Amino acid sequence: MKTIQRTVAAACAAFFILCVGDHLHGGDAVWTASSGLLPSGASPRWGLSQYPQNGAIPGLEPDGLRVRSTTGYIGFYQGDGEPNVLDIPTNLVLEARVRVISGTATIYFVTAQGVENFLSIGTDEIFVNSGARTNRGATVHVDTDDAFHTYRIEVHGVTNGSTFEVFYDGTPTLNGSLYFQDEDQQTEIFWGSYPNGESLWQSFRHSGSTTPTLSAFVAAEICWPSKTNLSYQVRWASSLSATNWMNLGPPRQGTEAEICVLDSTRGSARRFYRVEVVP
Repeated sequence: MKTIQRTVAAACAAFFILCVGDHLHGGDAVWTASSGLLPSGASPRWGLSQYPQNGAIPGLEPDGLRVRSTTGYIGFYQGDGEPNVLDIPTNLVLEARVRVISGTATIYFVTAQGVENFLSIGTDEIFVNSGARTNRGATVHVDTDDAFHTYRIEVHGVTNGSTFEVFYDGTPTLNGSLYFQDEDQQTEIFWGSYPNGESLWQSFRHSGSTTPTLSAFVAAEICWPSKTNLSYQVRWASSLSATNWMNLGPPRQGTEAEICVLDSTRGSARRFYRVEVVP
């Protein structure tokens, strides 16, 4: 057996498949009624959620998207595993322009597994929850049904107890905090009529990401010149003095050209490689 080449560089210095320090995110998700699209046709798209199922379909009108249900909730959502995975940043921002017709319009946000809160927009009042879905928290009386207004939520953190602020037409109006409610609830954002009601929506946006999370890790590329009448085996070890060098894949037949093999080094502080001629 003859060793024809040995790579003694640590894998972390050998080759990068894709080099980023953190997860990559897709940016803000924005829907506007002026686009002429239902949220279910936007990109990224929103799923339609309603209970009980009654066949009601929100419709676009000149003033906005009418969301109406008299027998239960109806609205649009992203996250909760469908129609997409939702990645929530630590500085989540949600913003909607809406006019209440009757009942309650709602913005519901789950920032981490089971951690949530609501902004409820009733008739001439807005309020958040306090500690649980059934506990009404801070309340402010403002116009909600005579005209469209912009509601902005700025969340500071994603864990239980993290705080957030609510802005009404740009003015700080309410404060609240996230609470733990349902351990099975995945990250989600919902807006619509809840527990029932009718509302007109002109826009909704948030700073979460609905694109798959992309991770990047360092890899090593091992290359050597080859001969057609020879077979080669790449082996690796965590140190040069190792006695138990491991095979990296099956033997490779020579081609009279350079052969290259990629090896993910995720989770390995160092790796050393050698290429040997084998029978």
